[in-house]
Amino acid sequence: MAGEILGRDGPRIACREVSRVYTTASDAVTALASANAEFHGGEIAAIVGPSGSGKSTLLRVLAVIDRPTSGSVLIRGRDVARLSRGSRRRIRRLDIGYVYQDPAANLLSYMTVEQHIRFAAELRGFDDTQDAVDLMRRFGVDGLTSRFPAQLSLGQQQLASLASAIAGSPIVVIADEPTAELDDSSSVAVIENLQAMRSIGTCVIVATHDPAIVDVADRVFRVRYGRVEASQ
Repeated sequence: MAGEILGRDGPRIACREVSRVYTTASDAVTALASANAEFHGGEIAAIVGPSGSGKSTLLRVLAVIDRPTSGSVLIRGRDVARLSRGSRRRIRRLDIGYVYQDPAANLLSYMTVEQHIRFAAELRGFDDTQDAVDLMRRFGVDGLTSRFPAQLSLGQQQLASLASAIAGSPIVVIADEPTAELDDSSSVAVIENLQAMRSIGTCVIVATHDPAIVDVADRVFRVRYGRVEASQ
């Protein structure tokens, strides 16, 4: 496990007895079943489990993208699961940075790297030129500021996505298999930057099959058949 966990003054985000059931024309599928977990600032939490176990559903519920069928999702102690659509959208914009597995899904084709980072910061109420410059340098995309997504490698796209996710200092960054599509060198860069997020007190939650991410995680949650248990 990694070093000291910072900011342990209560969980940044938590789920309490959360279930998520998807109803189809012929059946009801339980993707999460009475899930309980909490996540703190200054830590990396790895979410592991086989494909189809409910990892991505857990991330979407935590990120206020999906509503739970039952149970509560708490962000800084506030139950957001039953808020209006507008209130949920505001929380998602201000408090949560989300990174999809497919790097291209995180980026708009008509915006440059710098525009993505500045736009994400402005959505969260920040317009600090130096902060944007520092972020681009930290994530190794400072030489790519004027490039569009189609001009970037998959690794560069994912680094730009992570930089955008943390722009404006959301309290939680959630990433779904962020190294799955990357080569080894790009994966190392992504992991180093996840660690950098932790070092400044961000709560980082990552669904992954990558043992290198599990190795640097402060805690590991295992998901199986929609049930969540902490193994570290």
